[in-house]
Amino acid sequence: MAYYKFLGSQYINSLLEGQFWFGRLRYYQMLEAVTQNQWIGDINEGCAINLIDHVVVQAGDGQDAIRSRLAEVGVRVDANASWSFSDIHSISHLDCFVFSVSRGELGLLTSSMCSPDKPDYAYNACVRISGLRSLAHTIWHEGVLSHNGQRVSDAFWPPITDRVSYSSNVVNVDIAASRPRQASPFIKSPIYSAQSEVRIVLIPRQTIDRDHVAISSVAATRYLSRQFCGSAAQPGLSQTSAQILENLRRVVAAAQRELEGVDRIQPEMLRDRATLRMHMEDVSRRREEILAPYETKMAKLYWELRQTGEEYRDDRMDMRLIILGHHGSPAYMLPAVEWFLATHR
Repeated sequence: MAYYKFLGSQYINSLLEGQFWFGRLRYYQMLEAVTQNQWIGDINEGCAINLIDHVVVQAGDGQDAIRSRLAEVGVRVDANASWSFSDIHSISHLDCFVFSVSRGELGLLTSSMCSPDKPDYAYNACVRISGLRSLAHTIWHEGVLSHNGQRVSDAFWPPITDRVSYSSNVVNVDIAASRPRQASPFIKSPIYSAQSEVRIVLIPRQTIDRDHVAISSVAATRYLSRQFCGSAAQPGLSQTSAQILENLRRVVAAAQRELEGVDRIQPEMLRDRATLRMHMEDVSRRREEILAPYETKMAKLYWELRQTGEEYRDDRMDMRLIILGHHGSPAYMLPAVEWFLATHR
């Protein structure tokens, strides 16, 4: 069976000329968190979610294996300490860049990847690839990064090429008996199985803080041939960064107005600890209710702004998007947005 790269027709010529776009898994996590796009975006991209119901660790040298497994999910226990843990929910991520293709019968793949039922995500062009592993190694040996001219082999470890396995990223782990699952770029939810995906994965030698890397390799074009191409979509109207920033400020101001007075403490509450605790719990619940719709709006506006230029990318905000995608509200977006706006006037 052949390999096929489905894409928008506006990108097909640059690919056939040797411009290969690799996407960072973190970008696809944020994409689903903000847009709810579960065809290109995936909040669990490159994640392993280990659920540990209960584990007891005793002091001494007899449980080194359990300590080692707990350390793999971010829980470190000193050899002289005894601990009991319950309901551990560990999410680990792999930082890498992927070039995705599909493998299978062209008619079936086209019906999935170019479906009119997904007008926002459907592709209308396709490139046939002969020899995916040869393509991967040619890109690695002969390609250069378009943004800085660095050789791909200097920036990345050798490529890994494999099929995607479609299964849950979430596993229940008996940490006393087995190791936790490791994050992998080759495991995706079954809801994506129609894509029949095969990936070239590049793991950076050092962190590359970009959503995508463009790799130029004319030599790799010998493995490519045009399969079909529709008409290019017309670009829609978009707002300027200044307009998006102003809209973000308005949303923040509206949220702040609704929060005014919510956490006010009456003097008589200070006399009784139980009353004060109940009030603070009610305040926390009320804040979450108020902020939930605003967090969604703030996330979407930040995402729009982020697409307008590198200067608007912010690690704190990116992490809030991922938290919002994994856990929903509260993602404590408001303080991060307030700080972001203070630094982008």
